[in-house]
Amino acid sequence: TIDANTTAYTSSNEVSSSGTNYTAGGSALTNLGVVTSNTSSSAGTGYTDLSVASLTAVGNVQVSIDATGITHFTEAPKSFTILNSGGIIGSLPTSVTVITTNFPGTGTWSLAKAGDSVVLNYAVAVANPYADWANTSGLSGSSALASADPDRDGITNLIEFVIGGNPSSGSEGAKQPSGVVIGSNLVFTFRRSDVAAYLNPTVQYGSDLVGWTTAQSGVAGVSIAITNDIVAGIDQVVVTIPKSLGVNSKLFARLNVTATAP
Repeated sequence: TIDANTTAYTSSNEVSSSGTNYTAGGSALTNLGVVTSNTSSSAGTGYTDLSVASLTAVGNVQVSIDATGITHFTEAPKSFTILNSGGIIGSLPTSVTVITTNFPGTGTWSLAKAGDSVVLNYAVAVANPYADWANTSGLSGSSALASADPDRDGITNLIEFVIGGNPSSGSEGAKQPSGVVIGSNLVFTFRRSDVAAYLNPTVQYGSDLVGWTTAQSGVAGVSIAITNDIVAGIDQVVVTIPKSLGVNSKLFARLNVTATAP
């Protein structure tokens, strides 16, 4: 039971997996989090997360959230680390089932990797997060299109939305994604705003600017590290890609974001 105001969780065992999709040492993980107390604490504390030596994610994982007895709920973005491991193998599915009985929230839940941890995120419901951001940023008409660049700084509105930029500033260069070669790796870094996390921005790499492969932590030597809240509401994502994945000494990386509207 998630109590997101004065008490992070109330009694009982409320964060659990269903099925046999998460495996650790050949055994299914059937309890991703166990409540240890119902004392006053901030959201995301007051419970024990599961620790395993390594984690293999297979298929579509579902996390059930029982809201029975919830109190003091307020709508706000929240993150709960529910599992720590020595390494996560494979892509982390984001299929989340919420038991909505007595759950007062209208937002959405998702799973994410944070280094070698599994994080359960709650996002406040917005009819159209991008449209809300564009309106708040003072954009309208054609200037509000995701593909538009009203301040002519070379960064489209959609990317400004993801990196937490100002579409009217014209001087957001320092917030752009960056890539640097460190030793035998290409290290690609980008900012990801909490309000744009639902777009699932990814990093892709390739050798010819035509064919692209989505970077996945633990696959082909790729690693992904996430630092939460480098500034309020903005996470930093660092993707490390071995140069050996290039062809003819060529390796490129890009931030890939897809949006349907506006």
